Amino acid sequence: AVAIENARLFASVRQTLAEVTELKNLMDNVFTSIPSGVVTTDVGSRILLGNRAAREILGRAEAELTGLALPDLFPAAYGMLHAQINRVLLANETVTGLELNPVLPERGVVDLRLSLSPLKDSQQATQGVAIVFEDLTEKKKLEAQYRLFERMVSPAVIHQLDLNSIQPG
Repeated sequence: AVAIENARLFASVRQTLAEVTELKNLMDNVFTSIPSGVVTTDVGSRILLGNRAAREILGRAEAELTGLALPDLFPAAYGMLHAQINRVLLANETVTGLELNPVLPERGVVDLRLSLSPLKDSQQATQGVAIVFEDLTEKKKLEAQYRLFERMVSPAVIHQLDLNSIQPG
């Protein structure tokens, strides 16, 4: 009887493990597919996870990013970021549209737009911060080039151009 009960228990555990593994794989696929950079931190501002887009934008390998403290990721810009992270952690507020211009070792100065949200567990207790960011560097460069172009070229010529078809070189 004990052996039969153990066999049933083992089969149940195996089924549960398969379901959990399937859900984990689905969540990994979703996390990887998000085109914006996403990192999660604990309450001490240590990075727990970062998706593929975050690693590409920040120019960091997964092993470099995981466990890194945010002050080490954005040393010069962390003062402003720290105040917003405290707002998220202490007041459970979401902060959107925060713009940073950190200097990244591999890329130099980049333009990032961040949104910060409390990272909650199943009991709705705040466990850290989820940070979603977009890299606006190329977009801002194109806008600056367009403004320069507008000053140099007649408005009649500009109106004849299809700006959506222009590709950066």
